[in-house]
Amino acid sequence: MSTLLPCYVLLDLETTGATPIQDHITEIGLIRHENGIEVGRWNTLINPEVSTSPFIQRLTGITWDMVNNAPAFFEVCEMLLDWLDDAILCATQCAF
Repeated sequence: MSTLLPCYVLLDLETTGATPIQDHITEIGLIRHENGIEVGRWNTLINPEVSTSPFIQRLTGITWDMVNNAPAFFEVCEMLLDWLDDAILCATQCAF
């Protein structure tokens, strides 16, 4: 009997800060595993449509110049949902 999860996605987000109600996503990265095998990776920068503090820019290495012409979240959310379809989501929060 296998103890592997049938399908899971490791998700990493970078954001403009640590407050979910006011801060926005600047980058999405994920790795999808099915039956213990990595089957794909996807990442994209996201235009947060708000400014990012110099502290966050230093912390993440993501500058306004990098995200200025990136897609907004609404433009990639369907693709993100496709990657997450039928998967267990594995994510963690890093407090700074």
